[in-house]
Parts: sequence; C-alpha cells; structure tokens
Amino acid sequence: MTAAFIVIGALIVICLIVPMILLIWIWMRDEKQEEHSVLRNYPVIGKLRFIFEKIGPELRQYLFLNDREELPFSRREYEQAVMSGKYKSRTMGFGSKRDFDKPGYYIRNVLFPK
Repeated sequence: MTAAFIVIGALIVICLIVPMILLIWIWMRDEKQEEHSVLRNYPVIGKLRFIFEKIGPELRQYLFLNDREELPFSRREYEQAVMSGKYKSRTMGFGSKRDFDKPGYYIRNVLFPK
C-alpha cells in the first residue's frame, strides 16, 4: 500500500516538476536572445506563436480562410511587409509556393525558350 502511494506521489511530482523545469529553461534561453523581440518579451507564448505559424498552412487548408481571403489584407501582403521589414528579398512567385532559392534541380518557366 505504501509503495503505491510512493509511486503515485513520484508520478505527480514528475508531472508537475518536469514541465516547470522545461518552461524555466525556455524562458531563460529566450530572454537572452536578441533576434526576436516576441520571444524576448513573451518566451513561452512566443514559442506557441511560431509553432502555429509553422502549421498555419495545414490549419488554413481545412479550418480557416485561404491565403487571399483575409481582411483587411491577405496573408501574401502580410508576408511581403514582413520580408521588406527584415530587409530580405520581396520577390515572390505567384505560381508556386516552393522555395527556388534552395539548392537542387527545378524546372522553371522561361519567357524565351531555346
């Protein structure tokens, strides 16, 4: 009987302490970084934001609006504003969502074929 209480007590402590240690570790790591102000100010909630940004296309496919249906501006316009704010290339293709800057062989359309 006492062994069962010890096991249950250990499981409760593990279920409470391990997540607390994980959250403290995330908070300490993100508080010192200088790249993202969202992660610096809100470390744990900022991680959730970036996770939802990553799985956003899958969520929008079935649950939410498409890329061009949002008001007052579309997701495409938002991405272009963010890219120009971070001084990255603002050129975006309108035919494919693939990243053609990655190394590899891609078939591209050309204006004047040989």
